[in-house]
Amino acid sequence: MSMLPAPIAERLGKLIGRLGSDHDGEVVATSRAIQRTLKSAGCDLHDLAEALTAPPSPPQIVYRERPAAGRPAPTSYRWGPSTWREGFDPNRRWQTLVARCQLAVGRLSDWETSFLVSLKGRLDRGHDLTDRQRDRLLEIATKVGVQA
Repeated sequence: MSMLPAPIAERLGKLIGRLGSDHDGEVVATSRAIQRTLKSAGCDLHDLAEALTAPPSPPQIVYRERPAAGRPAPTSYRWGPSTWREGFDPNRRWQTLVARCQLAVGRLSDWETSFLVSLKGRLDRGHDLTDRQRDRLLEIATKVGVQA
C-alpha cells in the first residue's frame, strides 16, 4: 500500500513529532501508538516506509472546452422574465423601479424626487434598502402608475 488514508496520515503526522522526546517511555509509547494506528488501517511499518519514500504523483491536467469567440456561453440561469445577471443582483429590481419612477418628473413632489435620488445612490453603492424604504418606494410607484 503506497498511500495511507488521509485521517491515518494526519494522525501519524501528530505522533511522529512525539518521537523526538527526551523521555524514553514517551518514545516507546509513541512507537506503539504508531503501530496501533497503522494496524487499524490494515497497514504496518513497511507501508509507512513505502508511503514516505514513494515519489509524488504527477499533477493532473484537466482540459475544459471554451465557448467559441464572439458567442456567449450557454446558460440555464433563467428565472422568470429576467436574465441570469439580474438573478445574481438582488438590488437590480429596485434600481429599475427607482429609474422608472424618476421618469415621472411632473407627478413627484420635491421630497419624493430627493428620496428617489438618495435611493439610487444607495443602490449604486451596493447597499440594500430597508423595509421602510422599499414600502415607500412601492407607494411612490403606485402613485405614478409604475408597475413594480
